[in-house]
Amino acid sequence: NLAILYSRTQRIQKAEEAYGEALAAYRNLAEANPDAYLPYVAATLNNLAILYSGTQRIQKAEGAYEEALAAYRKLAEANPDAYLPDFAMILNNLAILYSRTQRIQKAEEAYGEALAIKRKLAEANPDAYLPDVAMTLNNLAILYSGTQRIQKAEGAYEEALAAYRKLAEANPDAYLPDFAMILNNLAILYSRTQRIQKAEEAYGEALAAYRNLAEANPDAYLPNVAMTLNNLANLLLSNGRAEEADTHASEAEGILDPFWQARQELHGNQMARILSTRAQIFEVGNKTGEACALARRALAATYDQVIRQSIQKLIERICPTTRA
Repeated sequence: NLAILYSRTQRIQKAEEAYGEALAAYRNLAEANPDAYLPYVAATLNNLAILYSGTQRIQKAEGAYEEALAAYRKLAEANPDAYLPDFAMILNNLAILYSRTQRIQKAEEAYGEALAIKRKLAEANPDAYLPDVAMTLNNLAILYSGTQRIQKAEGAYEEALAAYRKLAEANPDAYLPDFAMILNNLAILYSRTQRIQKAEEAYGEALAAYRNLAEANPDAYLPNVAMTLNNLANLLLSNGRAEEADTHASEAEGILDPFWQARQELHGNQMARILSTRAQIFEVGNKTGEACALARRALAATYDQVIRQSIQKLIERICPTTRA
């Protein structure tokens, strides 16, 4: 408990020391009474792995996760009702780690095993475990999309969407944000594969969901409204509908601006994306001066090097006589 407190307050070394001491004590107890104390060993290893992962000590994180996984596998074999959920959780955490370190096959295998367990758990208790099924499907879809397995990604997203749609109908406060997130991810995939109508429909449904959420909690969800408007604007722009695109991008800028003014480091990259979209819209309309000014504002707003490089190329194209 003290380690968790230290971790939450960013006292990483003290957290690590406390977890280590707790782990040593639990290991000692588990030697004499594994049934009682092996679960504590596994849970502490998971917490320690999360700490290592958050501080970029990937090898240590992997070792802790894998030891926790072995413990939970043993526990789940003896008592599946009690420990299969924890076993699946560790598999998911390990899959995320493998994915971050580009070990795609190992990540896919871990996600697949976690998904099979969660599907089984959801059959008996959908209220408790269907959200976990949907989350794992989303993670798997992101993995498939990143490795250009578009058909598999689409299938996983669509199954996740169906699950979140069902959950959101029963409990919109809890699950409408996840439903909107999956719609946005799916729209991006449709857009990448030139299924423009399906992309537009998915963005439209995501936008409606985020607008609904923003009515009750504007501080939390208006930035998501702005993000989705900008995504939709980019889709329309790429398909020759610049006037409609500008309507959405202008609204996105107006929504995000007060958030950006209050916390530029948090919202700067998204504002840069919106301003870049608007610059490209003005470029299409042969309004070079306005386009150049928007692109320069975008460059000043961003904190991300990849976005910066993209905007610099845009400036070089729009403002050929001036170096960025």
